[in-house]
Amino acid sequence: MCTVVLCLGHVPGARADQSELEIVETFRHYPISAADAGALHAALSQQRPDELELAGSHALTEIALNSRLELEPREGGGCDWHGPRMVLEMRTSLPQWVDQSASPVWLQSRWNDVLRGLETHEEGHRRLAREQAIRLLEQIRALDRSEFEGLPCRDIERRIGSLKSRALSRLALRQHSYDERTKLGATQGAVLVLGHGQICPRSAMRARPGCDEQSPPGCTCPEQGRDLPGKSTPLPTLY
Repeated sequence: MCTVVLCLGHVPGARADQSELEIVETFRHYPISAADAGALHAALSQQRPDELELAGSHALTEIALNSRLELEPREGGGCDWHGPRMVLEMRTSLPQWVDQSASPVWLQSRWNDVLRGLETHEEGHRRLAREQAIRLLEQIRALDRSEFEGLPCRDIERRIGSLKSRALSRLALRQHSYDERTKLGATQGAVLVLGHGQICPRSAMRARPGCDEQSPPGCTCPEQGRDLPGKSTPLPTLY
């Protein structure tokens, strides 16, 4: 696991003060173990962490956007406020095939393609979160403070909270649209293609007509195999 802290200035096109937003990205690579294609298929479902099991995913990005306002009531009414100070936290979980070196070269190659597809897909989710956090911060900074003159601190806090709620709702919609557009990462390569797009049953002892030279030993006809999608359902948890 490694953690990367990015200042706002690292995000292309950002205009807000980088001191107001901290972006923390954590990457977790959970281990899976398999000796061949059939075992790999089972490992992806059976060896993933509980939260990925619940999500039905092989990769997952969890997102939390926290903000803090400095509020100070004035004597006689009104409120002085500063901020917000925002922290965007993102944790991405990806599979790591720990003993892949013991498997056939063709399977290692195809697995690495899938992993790159998953990484690309999850980066798309993190990019959307970064963009939305910047947009929210700029919306708050653009507020006309004269409209808040004389208001108690709780009303100002409620107004800022409403902006945040709308921003998170918009982010969830954009993430869902992204998943639909990329077919959960399939269009970005997050699908493991074996032979004619399928894993061949272990019981098959020889290749039948229709299997190409790149198919694993014992490949059967396409209709008798099964697909192994590198499924990713990383619609973020917003909390």
